[in-house]
Amino acid sequence: MKTSAIAIAIAALAGLVAAVPAPASAASPEVVEGSVEITKRGPYNVFITEHANWGGRNELLTQNTGACRTLGNGWPNTITAFGPDPGVTCTIYDRPQCQGSQFWPIRNPGYANLNTIGWNDRIQSFNCL
Repeated sequence: MKTSAIAIAIAALAGLVAAVPAPASAASPEVVEGSVEITKRGPYNVFITEHANWGGRNELLTQNTGACRTLGNGWPNTITAFGPDPGVTCTIYDRPQCQGSQFWPIRNPGYANLNTIGWNDRIQSFNCL
């Protein structure tokens, strides 16, 4: 009688085990074709100073993404440090209206001394994305 009770218990357990769903196989990620472009939206800031290592006269300029900024207020050809916000990439130009020779990319934290790239006191305009 013990043998038949054990056989019944084993058969019942076997039925429960068979009822458990098999583990799902690892699903492969969906492939999406094309490219994704991420662009910082809205205005950004650029910190400029007259002297190296963020010294001397300074100003925080706010500018719309992609728009050219021709410097005024005594800044053309006087900037020695240039630092854009995080996530922003800038191009600097030695002529107004984003014309002339250019240098890029400039990303945060920027350059505390533009002498290191040959651009001390040369910037007249810039734009950033």
